Amino acid sequence: MLLSMTAYAAPDVSPCVEPSEMLNESETQSNGSNNKPEENTSQNGDAPKVNVVQIITSGGVIATAILGIANLITSARKIHIDGISNKRNLWIDSVRNITANIVCYDLRNICDQGLFEDRYNEFLKNAYILSLYLNIQAPFDRVVSDYLIKFVKSQHQQSDDFTHNRRMLNFAVQVYLKSEWNRVKYENGLNPFKKFDEKKSITTILSSLKGDYVDELRKEYEKYLDNEKMDAPVFFEYVELKCE
Repeated sequence: MLLSMTAYAAPDVSPCVEPSEMLNESETQSNGSNNKPEENTSQNGDAPKVNVVQIITSGGVIATAILGIANLITSARKIHIDGISNKRNLWIDSVRNITANIVCYDLRNICDQGLFEDRYNEFLKNAYILSLYLNIQAPFDRVVSDYLIKFVKSQHQQSDDFTHNRRMLNFAVQVYLKSEWNRVKYENGLNPFKKFDEKKSITTILSSLKGDYVDELRKEYEKYLDNEKMDAPVFFEYVELKCE
């Protein structure tokens, strides 16, 4: 009877668990359950901050690259413009010097025919050089060319209009070089979107002056302005005909 009671009572007895083990298990479960929300919170909170930093960094890199390219283009254009300006300044000096050589010739008082021909050939060579500096397609260059031809004729023929033609040639070259100097200053302004307006430059220069020489020069200039096609220069043809 006692054995039977013991057999039935045995399953109701639970194994003995130490209190410290129970405490450790509860702490482990507690810590595990608390860590998961903290990890999620940390990940959800840091993600936007990382994206903002990346955007700001990328924007800074792109802005720096754009500024670098812009500076490179500006520097390259400045070097190009400086090179052109230096050559144009040399061109202006050359035109000024050769014009001074031409207008200083006065062969009217030379009676010896051989001496006259020698001096005239020297003069003609300088006139040739000046004609080669001129642009055959530009209106005001043609004005200078016309006065150059007139002066060569009056020099060869020793005519009475010699002084007038010399003054007009000198004046035309002065206006011409002033306009070219305006071009140099304009190009040094590094304006890549608009070309230099020679017509406006010449018109402005002439409008700031007055006198008979100015009126005559303006009329000579205006007859070329509206011509889409101009006649070929006749300077060389004239020289080949030996001023006949």
